[in-house]
Amino acid sequence: MASRYAIYYAPAPSSRWWRFGSRWLGRDAVSGDPRPQFEVPGIAAEALWQLTAQPRRYGFHATLKPPFTLSPGMDVQELYRCVEAVSYTHLRAHETKANLVCRLLLE
Repeated sequence: MASRYAIYYAPAPSSRWWRFGSRWLGRDAVSGDPRPQFEVPGIAAEALWQLTAQPRRYGFHATLKPPFTLSPGMDVQELYRCVEAVSYTHLRAHETKANLVCRLLLE
């Protein structure tokens, strides 16, 4: 079975953006600790808890490239080089390359 890869962006766990996302989801994915969710007018707390159940498992992130397999002749080191080049070019004004996360997904 071929390995699959996906590219995600997640803010630094020490950032205000991460803390906001953790409160929105009701869980800090780094520590695993629950966080109190925001009160949202018009949405009951239980309904918000249910709506955020699936994303809560993965933590606050953005999917930049959903799961994919590498093209023939491409290896994981080349993938990392490409991701690093994009992160330096497009994200360096906002975050460091350490915050661009590549996750290996096994089928």
